[in-house]
Order: sequence, then C-alpha cells, then structure tokens
Amino acid sequence: MLEATADNKLDAPALAGSDIMELRVFGNHDNSDGFRHAVLVARLDNLGKGASGAAVQNIRLLLGL
Repeated sequence: MLEATADNKLDAPALAGSDIMELRVFGNHDNSDGFRHAVLVARLDNLGKGASGAAVQNIRLLLGL
C-alpha cells in the first residue's frame, strides 16, 4: 500500500517507461448527502503497449533480456 503524498497529487511521469500499474483508493467519510464515497484511481504508462510494444516485449522474452 502506498502512502498519500503531502499535497494529495499524483506525479504523472512517475511511472514512465515501466510496466507497473499503481492503484489508489480515496475516500470521503463526511459528505453532505449522507453517503460515503470511494474513488479508485489507476495510473500506468500505456505508451508502447500496442502491437509494436507487445512485439518488442516478446522479442525480449525470447532472447532472455
């Protein structure tokens, strides 16, 4: 589990070039409508995740890189 940042912001390029997906859950316990709300945020770098990215990944796996 990741701790919240001091300013509660997500750094957009933090996962650039990686295959990591980061999941965060934010909640609101005190809402004017009497309901509790939760928001799930997923952050990932999806550039290169298309067919060409998959081909490069497969070549790396075949070559043991």
